[in-house]
Amino acid sequence: MAEHIRKRIPTLALLYKGEWKRAKELQTEFVHDYPLKRIPSLLLDEYAIGKGPSNRSFCYRLEREMDMLGRILGSPADRFGVYYGKAKSSRNSSKDYQFAKRWGTNYVEAFTAVKQAIVDLLNAATIGDSQAIYHVTLSGTRPERSAD
Repeated sequence: MAEHIRKRIPTLALLYKGEWKRAKELQTEFVHDYPLKRIPSLLLDEYAIGKGPSNRSFCYRLEREMDMLGRILGSPADRFGVYYGKAKSSRNSSKDYQFAKRWGTNYVEAFTAVKQAIVDLLNAATIGDSQAIYHVTLSGTRPERSAD
């Protein structure tokens, strides 16, 4: 299978050259707007889906603008740790900050923990530490390991 894939990569690169170029542009823009050193000081309104200037927050951009780099659309908003919206269990229609309980006891605590997890993930990626990357569970789940 690996040989089959290796033979097809040049063909795929030519077929999807425009899409790959656009994906690289999106990635470059996102990294420019959210460099590692900025993550710890990110404000909640800049981060949370449902907030941000023109609703263009960190999480919105990950989910919507960078969709071609990895689809996460359709999952519950609490996968981001903190989000702005209506609580699932609430019959109240008012919006407020919500958080995934696994990150803390309130949205401020949860947001601090999520930012640290993002920093840990990016630091691990920077040095190529695949074990550390594997153990950062931002989404709450860990992918199955393949037997390659």
